Amino acid sequence: MSSPTRSRFFSALGLAAGMTLLLAAPAGAASPGDDVVAFTADNIEKSSVSPDGSTIALSSYNDDTVTLIDTASGVATTMTTGFGGPGGSVFTPDGSRLYVANYDIPNIAVIDVATATVTGLISGVFSGPWVLEISPDGDTLYIGDYTSNNIFFNDISTLIISLTATVDISASTDGIYGMYLSADGSQIFGVDEDGSVVVVDVATESVVDAWNDVTLGNSYGGCVSPDGTVLYQPDSNDSALYSSSLATGAVLASNVATQQTEYGTHTDCAVSPDGSSVFVSHWDAFDPGVVTEYDATTLEFIEAHLFTSLDFTQQIVFYSACDAFVAGYEGGAQSFQITDGDCAPAAAAPDDSELAATGLNASTTAGAAALAGIVILAGAGALVLRSRRRAGSLAD
Repeated sequence: MSSPTRSRFFSALGLAAGMTLLLAAPAGAASPGDDVVAFTADNIEKSSVSPDGSTIALSSYNDDTVTLIDTASGVATTMTTGFGGPGGSVFTPDGSRLYVANYDIPNIAVIDVATATVTGLISGVFSGPWVLEISPDGDTLYIGDYTSNNIFFNDISTLIISLTATVDISASTDGIYGMYLSADGSQIFGVDEDGSVVVVDVATESVVDAWNDVTLGNSYGGCVSPDGTVLYQPDSNDSALYSSSLATGAVLASNVATQQTEYGTHTDCAVSPDGSSVFVSHWDAFDPGVVTEYDATTLEFIEAHLFTSLDFTQQIVFYSACDAFVAGYEGGAQSFQITDGDCAPAAAAPDDSELAATGLNASTTAGAAALAGIVILAGAGALVLRSRRRAGSLAD
């Protein structure tokens, strides 16, 4: 595996950062807000949001920090100890604890959210943990290990952390960059950087399906529809965006006809809580930051949103039916609002059992009960690993 590092792309395209482009006039459906949260970071790779939408977690890979944003007050608290190449994170169902994958150490940091302190570490069998999920009852932590290409099942229901299962997914994928859990907790979807997907059955602890219908140059992030049936995959090597069914793997749409190449390559994405739009961040070649918006069904371009307070855009995190924060590559976050209609959440998942099973885990969405339809962003990650910077590439 030999994809270029993000930092090399960032330097090579730095001359393009100061260009001035005319943005599409806002249509009124969504708009960057005036609220800005100031904090410093270096390459915010991953994000997550507490089930009640009160706290956003942002992992900064290069400077080994994790920042918590209180969405009510807009106050940011940056933690500087206990991390080494932090990546994916996930909150417990009650929002009291946060787990963060440390790729470089390698271990899992356990954070008390109220005090913003690391209270413990889970270690042992990991070689490069990168993405996390948690069971609906909060008893099992699922750990996607990029280096070993395993998904580990860890019992966290007691103070004694124990490994209960290891699922080898190497036959179906080269490396797990993103991971999603179905609403009923029965299936895990692992997403590779090349766009391939592997499906793991939780009960049998085995791989039950896999597909590679979407081929990407690199996938640093992804997102899922509020009803949990559609996976959106932006290509980090260009401006391509694809949607596919999580029930069958079939490709549903692409933005080939309406790509916005002038805004640079993609980082990550988020789906609006009502399920109508997909918002894509751009990390490399446009400064100030920009987020492009596409129709969630057709993937036709709608408009571009300019974030003047950010240097490039990394993560888009919805924490209510109307509100999100967009985080920049070098830190800071600017508010983002859905301004049309009543910001109603998406309809309930379809009755079809196969589709309904792919609905997102309520514990990793923003207010799945009080804020139904919020998007999970723990998913497919923006993995530019420090070992690549030090050693050139990860082992094939």
